[in-house]
Amino acid sequence: MRYSFLVEGVALMRAPRDHQYDGSTAPEPRCPDEPLGGLTIAPTQPRRGLVLVRVIGEIDMLTAPRFGDVVQNALVAVATERDRGGDPALDEPSPQVVCDLSGVTFFGASGLDVIASAQQTAEEHEVRLVVVADHRTVRRPFRLVALDRRVLLTATHPAIGRRVTAGSAR
Repeated sequence: MRYSFLVEGVALMRAPRDHQYDGSTAPEPRCPDEPLGGLTIAPTQPRRGLVLVRVIGEIDMLTAPRFGDVVQNALVAVATERDRGGDPALDEPSPQVVCDLSGVTFFGASGLDVIASAQQTAEEHEVRLVVVADHRTVRRPFRLVALDRRVLLTATHPAIGRRVTAGSAR
């Protein structure tokens, strides 16, 4: 996993569930791999110029900042990789970040803010941002605020490796 640094090494803190925080003790450190608020984010790089960010769980006001950091870092990373240059003889596709939100069970307004901001960053860095969502939980908020007109929202992507079946994009 080439972009594992995006989520590893982040010192997140939490208090034990049965503990009322009174300010007298510091919360115990949380393992970076443990889901934060029911959210798991797994960025990978299947090939040069492509970062796939798989998300499972709820994207709300507590988890959206972490999701935003991962997406923003992925966008900058693929742009930087492109700018460093590669073999000009290779006809590589333009860099892109694919956010697989198929495993998202709640998608709040904070998630829309993250995607809108990520789209702006993608345009600035000339990177393609693709959001994959095959269910209403994610697709409907995009339509309600017309964000689906600015961001490429699709039911599948070749990087994910699954096909769209009739009726899967609700």
